[in-house]
Amino acid sequence: GSNIPAHIFAFEANVGESSQVIEISNAFVVCKLVDRKPAGLKTLDEMQEYLAKELSGKKTLDLAFQKATQIHISIKPGQTLDEVAKTHQLKVNHTGTFTAQDMNVSGVGIAPEFQGVAFALNEQNRISKPVRGKAGVYIIELASREAPPESVFTSMQDSLTTELLNERQAEIY
Repeated sequence: GSNIPAHIFAFEANVGESSQVIEISNAFVVCKLVDRKPAGLKTLDEMQEYLAKELSGKKTLDLAFQKATQIHISIKPGQTLDEVAKTHQLKVNHTGTFTAQDMNVSGVGIAPEFQGVAFALNEQNRISKPVRGKAGVYIIELASREAPPESVFTSMQDSLTTELLNERQAEIY
């Protein structure tokens, strides 16, 4: 991940040293530096396993995208994803409610491409075309759309009004 204290420890510690307690997104950890490798490029042999996994993962996503495209083509007007999934012996996973500000979508992870497509869905366009993410391929169905609480709108309205006013004042001066 990208935890600055952990990175600093990794590059400044000596082999065998342990870090102080470091807070990460949902836990506390203690790191121990067990090995240090010299800077430089890896050999093809060192990269072979990594490249094989990457290629395999890409091929798997490509096949999943092809299958999802076939499934999407088979969807008839008015059908739900649950009905389509039953036809193809698949299971529909539900994310639960999420907002545009949520970084992590339950069951999906961090996937801006997923969220972008999900928030573009509406009553006339309830089911998406296949969406390719880093960890999978998704067909998204809009289950419901909820307006944000009035308090969120009011606080955003105030900050946007102030920002716009500051920009206009800067243009004048």
